[in-house]
Amino acid sequence: MGMIKRLVSFMVMAMTAVTSVMASGNDPQTGTGRDPVGIVAHRGYWNCEEGGYARNSFAAFKAAAQAGFWGTEFDINMTADGQFLVFHDEVIDGRRIDQTDYSALKDYRLENGEPIPTLDEFLEYASAQKTFPMLVFELKGHITDELQDRAVAGSIEKLKEYGMFDPSKVMFISFYIRQCNLLAKAAPGFTVQYLGKDQSVDGLLDNMVNGIDAHYDYLLNTPDYLKMARQHGFSVNVWTVNDTENMEKVLNLGIDCLTTDHPDVARRVLEENNIPELQQPWRHKEAVKPHKKLKKQLSAGDYVLCYAGGTQSKFYDKDWMKDLVTYTDRDGKEHWLFDGFLFLQIMDHGTGVAFDPGHRDYEGNYLQSALQSDWMDLINYYFEDGQCLDAIEQCVEEASARIGDPGYKREIIISVPNPIPYKNPVVNTGGTRYWGLLDGQVADFSRPEDRFAACKWFIDEVLKRYRQHKYRHIDLVGFYFVTEETTGLGNLMPELSSYIHSLGYPFTWIPYYNAPGWNLWREKGFDMAWYQPNYFFNDWLTEDRLVSACNRALDYGMAMELEFDERAVADSPESRADRLRGYMAAYRKYGSWEKLPIAYYLSHRGLHVLKYSKNPADVELYQDFCDFVAKRPLRTSLMEKNGK
Repeated sequence: MGMIKRLVSFMVMAMTAVTSVMASGNDPQTGTGRDPVGIVAHRGYWNCEEGGYARNSFAAFKAAAQAGFWGTEFDINMTADGQFLVFHDEVIDGRRIDQTDYSALKDYRLENGEPIPTLDEFLEYASAQKTFPMLVFELKGHITDELQDRAVAGSIEKLKEYGMFDPSKVMFISFYIRQCNLLAKAAPGFTVQYLGKDQSVDGLLDNMVNGIDAHYDYLLNTPDYLKMARQHGFSVNVWTVNDTENMEKVLNLGIDCLTTDHPDVARRVLEENNIPELQQPWRHKEAVKPHKKLKKQLSAGDYVLCYAGGTQSKFYDKDWMKDLVTYTDRDGKEHWLFDGFLFLQIMDHGTGVAFDPGHRDYEGNYLQSALQSDWMDLINYYFEDGQCLDAIEQCVEEASARIGDPGYKREIIISVPNPIPYKNPVVNTGGTRYWGLLDGQVADFSRPEDRFAACKWFIDEVLKRYRQHKYRHIDLVGFYFVTEETTGLGNLMPELSSYIHSLGYPFTWIPYYNAPGWNLWREKGFDMAWYQPNYFFNDWLTEDRLVSACNRALDYGMAMELEFDERAVADSPESRADRLRGYMAAYRKYGSWEKLPIAYYLSHRGLHVLKYSKNPADVELYQDFCDFVAKRPLRTSLMEKNGK
């Protein structure tokens, strides 16, 4: 994460971003007015003649599909003998469904005379249709953990049996947090929304919940809950909104879906308020198409972040880079250190601009958005003779003569700046036509296509410069997006991903802890994501933060970032050496050190001040850290793979 952002409250910044995204009116980040809203027919489209005026009936299920609503919600209870019934209540005639065999319940009739439908009947019908609403699958409560385990496993098995185990076809909701967790683990990549309101942010995230489905009255009267959801990239649904006045109120909150017993009324309200209706999901292709095997692959183990460029950060020459390329251990033996280098920049204090919004100058004023010329200055510096990439090339060349060839090239990732809509971000003033020219025309960053085109221009220029050099020891293997949250970016990330993939390169990201959308990194089109614990920067955090971050990363298929800065030295008034050691211990314990790539935030001088310190404790920590990087099992396997 950017060095300034790491030292301030993440919560405040995220909520600022959320507030701006949810503001009414046209959003220059997306170029559209109101985002589409999905209508979910509550227990099917039962409140009509076609639906038989019977909730959760087979007729209501079919009617929702025929009416073309985005989703249809239904309730699932498991009987004692393992049959799955579509029925709302957990009790029928005084008997708990999960304690009663199906044979004792099959004669029960709904309002329209139908027997209670089974999940098999619903899925068999849905799977035979070319288009169908999203199946909003509410798993009801089951009285014991053992029954919950069976209910989740059986539900997943049924979906797979009918070819419906697909996140574009099914999403899950539940009032029971344990069931949410079980569903999320059994169905990675699916939307899992919590219906209750008794969980903290960490409680939801630790249980792998990625959405909320709240009662509309609670959402209207608890704005912080909605802010929390948006702040963390959750999808937001509301239930059960049946009158036009409250429909309009919740629509003004910026929700994703609206669950109602009167979906026809909701459709009319959307139309009257000029809000697009989200279409049935099966009719649409994924935003990011699965790509063929990329010609470039991320194979390094340890990527160090190099905040290079800008007038304050032009010291990445050979003398500086050599301490990142190799180190000498306690026995006097030289080893290769970092095998990957991520070049990025978030601000230029000399010109007073930022490459991502929200950064401030030394007086606390927000920096203006970087211009095209500032973007070009970054490229020029990255490819300057004797600096950055060329400095690594020279260091590897010279070190190879001393200790032998490293076995594989050092990998380079280059960050793409954020095309910030306004010249003056945060306050959103100064116009949107400030950046520069695209194909001879002034770029207008209120237009999503111009924002994408600016990023494309940057990527193309980087690749052109890279190809002009005939590097022998380094390899450009991918691109990174400088923004650490997904709020307000519209389709920019997926579109960038598609373009970068078309060139054969992977797309990478490093969200901070609890960043909006951190757990949706794949959906945004990223191929690799490292997760920031932010433990080093906050004295109030305990080592539980490291445990939580490691577990979340494992749950969501992410790698980890390790963080420290100049305060790792023992003589610092606020020495945090113990926190650096905490990272190393946790990553060893929870598997990152042994087998996963790691990204390293060192500020500018974090490693150098340890190495050149006169304090033996600092030198000891330096040696321990370098050993942690260079002598871990993953690096050994990389060397063996390459025959070294």
